[in-house]
Amino acid sequence: KIIAMIDYGTCDIANIQPCEDSFIDGIRVIFKMNLMHEALEYCNELMKLGYLVFAQGVSFTTYTEEKLNEITEVLNRLKPYAFSIVDTYDLMDINLWNHYYEYLEKNLHPDIGIGFHAHNNFQLAFANCMELARKHGDKDRQLLLDGSIFGMGKGAGNAPLELLITFMNENFNTHYDINQI
Repeated sequence: KIIAMIDYGTCDIANIQPCEDSFIDGIRVIFKMNLMHEALEYCNELMKLGYLVFAQGVSFTTYTEEKLNEITEVLNRLKPYAFSIVDTYDLMDINLWNHYYEYLEKNLHPDIGIGFHAHNNFQLAFANCMELARKHGDKDRQLLLDGSIFGMGKGAGNAPLELLITFMNENFNTHYDINQI
């Protein structure tokens, strides 16, 4: 599958062709908390065009409990393919991440996948991904862990994809070929 990314507000919906006319299968829509409602409506429009939609709340450490309740309620009505927490500045320690994950696992509709997009400013990206994978275990809900080759990415980078693949193969009986990335 080919997945594109749109930073909400940078691409008018009129510029997006229907999925059936595109080589793109899905679209990640990143947005800040103050644009949540508009961005999720945009996600809805993308879903109507036939795309798999991945809603991604950036700077997630700014979300209060009230906003967490609010976004979960909207996501449950919308039912995107997945919702990802984006730790934009690598500020989540394992306790905070576990709090968000447990909340989403309990309150998010079971058909909505849970994702994590980690940045590596404090070198926690890979560690938090490992913790999430262990905590998630063999649950039925789709789990998405973002990574990039050699951890390349904005700022200090992201979780290194080759480390994630090795970890998943060694601990979860997956068979990803690191030579295929």
